[in-house]
Amino acid sequence: MASAPQINIGIPKGQREEIAAGLSRLLADTYVLYGKTHGFH
Repeated sequence: MASAPQINIGIPKGQREEIAAGLSRLLADTYVLYGKTHGFH
């Protein structure tokens, strides 16, 4: 199986991991808000 190509977008790996973690939290919070809003209506 072929490996994924390396992508260099100019952001160091450590910062990409921090960004990914922040986006993950944002997605989780958005999903919870959606669930609460859907349950309210």
